[in-house]
Amino acid sequence: MTTKKLIIFSVFFIAVNLLSVFFLDLFQSRILRIFSISLYLVLCVFSINKIKKTVFVFLVLLILADYFDLYYDISKYVKVYIITKIFAYLLLIWLIKDKVKLFGKDLKLNVLFGLIVVLNLAIGYNAVFNYSSSMNDNTELVLILIYGLVIVLSAGFSANYYFRYNSKSSLYFMLFVFGLLFADLSGFAANYINIYEFFYAERAFYFSALLYFTFYLFLTKEEEEVLIFEDEEVFN
Repeated sequence: MTTKKLIIFSVFFIAVNLLSVFFLDLFQSRILRIFSISLYLVLCVFSINKIKKTVFVFLVLLILADYFDLYYDISKYVKVYIITKIFAYLLLIWLIKDKVKLFGKDLKLNVLFGLIVVLNLAIGYNAVFNYSSSMNDNTELVLILIYGLVIVLSAGFSANYYFRYNSKSSLYFMLFVFGLLFADLSGFAANYINIYEFFYAERAFYFSALLYFTFYLFLTKEEEEVLIFEDEEVFN
């Protein structure tokens, strides 16, 4: 399958899954999402000569997480869902670990990264604790806090990757990670704050993220990337 066709399929997935939130009940809509991401994985496998093991496992984890999300009202499945997503985000960090340098010589970069992480964690933890009564137990609360930490770290890593290389690969990867981040935040709002409209945002962010992931996988070549800035020069 050509890259153009895969991009068309990605756009089609976005449209269909958005409409499913409106026309189908929540369970049926989530079944459709599992089918969509499974088909996306198959298309990626057959479109890439040699798909990275990390990418393959990441997509499998997304499928598993979507399966466990079918039973979001059952405590044990919620916990397994969160754990699965934690490992998925850790794989994203692992995927770009060699292109990231968080503690370079530039104090400004280190302080900026630290402030971004602390600010996001403070906002996230405040939101979680405000709605902790909606959670099943303390174990779920702790897992969500860890989940939030890993999400923020993955966002920080992807932003660092972009600032260091300023390439198409790094841009698409960062947009992909932030798309997943906003999808998960929207899902949190829908499930724990009971604002159903956020399911629309969740699907839009989720499949838009996959579209950028498609760009990252097929429209760029990481081996052509050149380090634009040394760490001490990024903000000078």
